[in-house]
Amino acid sequence: MLNKVQIIGRLAADPEIRAVGDGSVANLRIAVNERWKDKRSGELRESTEWVSAVAWGAMAERVQKCGLRKGDAIYFEGSMKTRKWTDKDGVDRYKTEVVAQGFGGSILALSPRHDSGAQAPSQPLDDEIPFYGRAT
Repeated sequence: MLNKVQIIGRLAADPEIRAVGDGSVANLRIAVNERWKDKRSGELRESTEWVSAVAWGAMAERVQKCGLRKGDAIYFEGSMKTRKWTDKDGVDRYKTEVVAQGFGGSILALSPRHDSGAQAPSQPLDDEIPFYGRAT
């Protein structure tokens, strides 16, 4: 069996990184879009999926070291996991996330670095990367 998820998208918010035990965890919210041409009307359509992602240990440290922030394009690879907990009202809650940890995950920053003073390109480098350009 195989449990592997690969996505390319834009960070919808700055990553939330915190220390846990002997390591770190990073929570990310990634916007992934899909574009297509409507066969009937010929209009360009777009839909967005909002993906919750979690990076543990060395993967979380990579998120912090890269200085990822809202609007950055990233490649995120991990496995799909669903957590279950009971809220304060006794209701069972579930959350499905893509989890990167150890050898089973990968995170790659795709946005050009802005901290060198360079400006982001005004034209997309690759039309296949969703949400190219900084989010405001």
